[in-house]
Amino acid sequence: MPRNPHGAISIHAPAGRLRIQFPRRWYGGKQKYLTLHLPDTSDNRLWAANLVRRIEWDYLQGDFDSSLAKYLKTPLQNGRGLKLAQLWGEYCQYKSRSLKPASMHYLVSILGHHITRCPHQDIDKALGVRLWLLDRTTAGMTRRVLAALTTAISWALRHKQLPATQNLFIGMAEEIRVDKSSAQANAFSALEREQIITAFEQSHYYHHYAPLVRFWFLTGCRPSEGIGLEWEQIDPDCSRIVFDRSIVKVGNANVKNRLSKNNRKRTFSCQPELQQFLSDRRTSRNSKISLVFPSLEGKPIDYINFSHRAWDKIVDQIVDRPTTPYSCRDTFITDQIGKGVAPAIVAKWVDNSVEMIEKYYLDISAIDHIKPR
Repeated sequence: MPRNPHGAISIHAPAGRLRIQFPRRWYGGKQKYLTLHLPDTSDNRLWAANLVRRIEWDYLQGDFDSSLAKYLKTPLQNGRGLKLAQLWGEYCQYKSRSLKPASMHYLVSILGHHITRCPHQDIDKALGVRLWLLDRTTAGMTRRVLAALTTAISWALRHKQLPATQNLFIGMAEEIRVDKSSAQANAFSALEREQIITAFEQSHYYHHYAPLVRFWFLTGCRPSEGIGLEWEQIDPDCSRIVFDRSIVKVGNANVKNRLSKNNRKRTFSCQPELQQFLSDRRTSRNSKISLVFPSLEGKPIDYINFSHRAWDKIVDQIVDRPTTPYSCRDTFITDQIGKGVAPAIVAKWVDNSVEMIEKYYLDISAIDHIKPR
């Protein structure tokens, strides 16, 4: 939506009462207002700003109610009868300005799926929500939903979307015990790594993906960063890569994200093997395709389809444990630390903290052969 005085929604307070002014183009050149019947206070201004975000979101999604009936609730009226699913929808609309598409998809489609299906929709039925979730999904998902609802209700209370009350969800998520074994690092051995790369290279159906798999092993980048890598991110002599974007699947669409998962960009210096690998690939590239590792059709590789077909088909024949392409990241991190590179340096290379590396990516079992000096 245009961000200028003539193309954006604005908030005014004639005679000290708040009202929202709409762009004329929304109403065929006519001027339209929504009077909120609220005094011009800081709390009401904040509520009105959140309402504007909701209206803009509806407009972009094609759900705008031109009669404005659905937007006529005052903060207190809104809160008295507000159900969990409604509150969650308003919270998602509020967050839509600051989150990436994949994060919004997670809030709306993954967490929202459980919240909207729950039969316990009253704000004060936290115990019922907890029991219902535990009966129908995993402990890990239950914990994530409860934590999300805690945050959403705290947001609603802070912004006067609910009448003054206690947030009964506080502390519930922390009480859910989760088996963290599935979150442990799962690195490949040096032999497994070479067997996997070779298997992709020799596969009749999946050899096209071998360069991407090799790149994941050589850089430890996130799978989405490799899929979204473009030649403009790589120095002409292939000595450095700037990781500042990725491509992820959101619903049925490929979405390009700017910056990393942690909203940073980083420069990665290429070791000789990687530099030669990229140089050879640059020489044989199709100049009309900007992606370094495109699909056979010249489009971004579908990560989910690749994981369920190519990856599982090739890798399951080599190792007898569940793995994903993220195991390439585990392997790079574990291998570098095993070679004596300081964890803080590796953390810079892969855009993580030392704490996160040690907790999720460093596979201790793969380097337990190293002895104290």
